[in-house]
Amino acid sequence: MAEGYGWKPYRCPFHGDRDASGSVNSQKQVFNCHAADCPKGNAVQVIMQWEQVTFREAVEEQRQYLERAWAEYSPYLADAAEWLEDAG
Repeated sequence: MAEGYGWKPYRCPFHGDRDASGSVNSQKQVFNCHAADCPKGNAVQVIMQWEQVTFREAVEEQRQYLERAWAEYSPYLADAAEWLEDAG
């Protein structure tokens, strides 16, 4: 896939990849590994394929992950917002 259309090569985290066998598009928020047994699509689709779960279960798994990430990083975000306000 051409990089000029928003696609960038990456090393797939789902198998032992020495060279970039996949492509990620941050504009479309999807990725595609060209190995046959790898998940493809957006975050929810990848969770569904990789974990063999339903759409509802994949969304819940993603929600829990984001909740943990927010709890961990929100203090830093508040500090950054305060700093930006003071600097402005």
